[in-house]
Amino acid sequence: MAFDVAVNFSGFFTPSVPDLGSMPWKPPAPVLTSLAQGTASGEADVIYADSRTIAASSSYSIDLTGTADLNVFNGSLALAKVKGIWIYALNTNTNSVVVGNGTNPFVGPFSAGTITLTIPPGGELLLTAPVGGWTVTAGTGDILKLANSSSGTGVDLRAIIWGTSA
Repeated sequence: MAFDVAVNFSGFFTPSVPDLGSMPWKPPAPVLTSLAQGTASGEADVIYADSRTIAASSSYSIDLTGTADLNVFNGSLALAKVKGIWIYALNTNTNSVVVGNGTNPFVGPFSAGTITLTIPPGGELLLTAPVGGWTVTAGTGDILKLANSSSGTGVDLRAIIWGTSA
């Protein structure tokens, strides 16, 4: 298994009133991170992928080391290190998706377990640590909470989390 993560901006931007000339701005070349199969630096062997609707005023907690959530190979999700998180809040949502601040929270890229990030409708969150990853602590630091920011309507999201089993 090889796993590639890429960020690519495309297009040109030409200012309506350029300071000097009319040269368009072109985005930099895409950044590509390739992870080989394994548990070492620059590797991953566990992938979680989900498409989910969270009801109004509700939440869903992903147990990164539990048996409730399955990896893409239909086995128990058992992450020792998280190498990346991608979450997309569909643009058809009315409410936002709030990430973090769960019970026994996975701290990972957050500075504390109570920190949250809000993804508005149509927004994406991409966090990566392909070299060392973020440690998952079974039982006390392994819950990634995804919440609906408000009442009235559900939120739809897509999530992919990858990392290592050791």
